[in-house]
Amino acid sequence: MDGRYRIWYHNEYTGKRVYTHRAWLGRGFHHGGTLNALVRAMRDYIITGNDRVAGFLGPWPEHVCGGDLWGYGDDMQAIRDEWSLLVPDS
Repeated sequence: MDGRYRIWYHNEYTGKRVYTHRAWLGRGFHHGGTLNALVRAMRDYIITGNDRVAGFLGPWPEHVCGGDLWGYGDDMQAIRDEWSLLVPDS
């Protein structure tokens, strides 16, 4: 977050700072639509407290990428657990 309360995403591949207050993150963002939506959901949580993030963390039905949308396998449960510690009502 900058001094004007704007949320930025640091793209680890391009090394660029990406402005998150757009419908599509665009320039400097090299990932796809699912991560784009997750980043925007996290931005909204930071600004408003509206938690849509948990919906991106799964678990998912087996027909969605074998139930492992992000490809983290069993480690995804640890990520869900960490998020629930940060946001107890998620």
